[in-house]
Amino acid sequence: MFKKLKSNDSFKLNTKKSNVYYSIMLFIFVGLAFFSVSKPLLGEDDPILNTQPKTDISMRSMDTVSIENWEYDSKQNSMRVQLNIKQVNNTSMNDISFEAVEKINPAQLLPVKVVYKEAENYIVEINQVSPNFKVVALDIVNNSVEDSNYEIDINQFENTEETDQENEKESSKSIEVTLYADQRKVKKSAIKNKTKAEFALEIINAEQEKIREKIKEIDAAYIALNDEEKMIKQKMRDISKEMKYLVDQEKEDAQSNISSMKDEIKNISDKEFLLESDKKILNEKVEKLELKKSDISK
Repeated sequence: MFKKLKSNDSFKLNTKKSNVYYSIMLFIFVGLAFFSVSKPLLGEDDPILNTQPKTDISMRSMDTVSIENWEYDSKQNSMRVQLNIKQVNNTSMNDISFEAVEKINPAQLLPVKVVYKEAENYIVEINQVSPNFKVVALDIVNNSVEDSNYEIDINQFENTEETDQENEKESSKSIEVTLYADQRKVKKSAIKNKTKAEFALEIINAEQEKIREKIKEIDAAYIALNDEEKMIKQKMRDISKEMKYLVDQEKEDAQSNISSMKDEIKNISDKEFLLESDKKILNEKVEKLELKKSDISK
């Protein structure tokens, strides 16, 4: 029914298969080579430079700062950054300022404005952000530090040249810390104009939410301790029941175990008391913040 292939026909068929196979392999290798070369050329292998939000970051002469929120509005070419700054060493709020630059033009300072500040909370707006900024660096500047050997360095990024603007910086200023927002990671959203009261309410709501999360953690820790206490008490009851079947030496060991367990229960009770005290304080804070919200809304 089927024709028998001649030997040279079979050779041609095998050759065609080999050619197809080598063509496919060549295509794969060329593709891999292209992507490995093109990624550096396109800048896609740049490491992400983005400061972790909701994390306490140590500063130079003050305490810590955390980014509560950092959003970018591509239509307005602006950013809004909410910071919580804990200050020490009698640093006044008036001694703190902010400077921002972007990676594509690190020699040019971006317009920065503090739109809200109260106690440890700052809301900063960065304007005229380029559509392809790549990374924005925000410096927290301490204007009260007198250090003639220290200069603010706006050259935040690699492979950039020094500028005259850097050399003209006052020696009485120092950078406490630099925070970064990477274009690939920063939160994109529409930035709306808000009153000081609206900013205040927003911050209070966020603070209340953080406190409620802490209360949940305390409740979970309390339950875990309570379960541990019940387990230890059950072991003590089991040992006590078996005591009449033990010889004198075994009774001494069992009594020693019971004594150790009593100490464990005492430690657990002390921890539970501290957790209850912390929870009470946190609940009071939530109530006081609710009162503050009420006063602001009047």
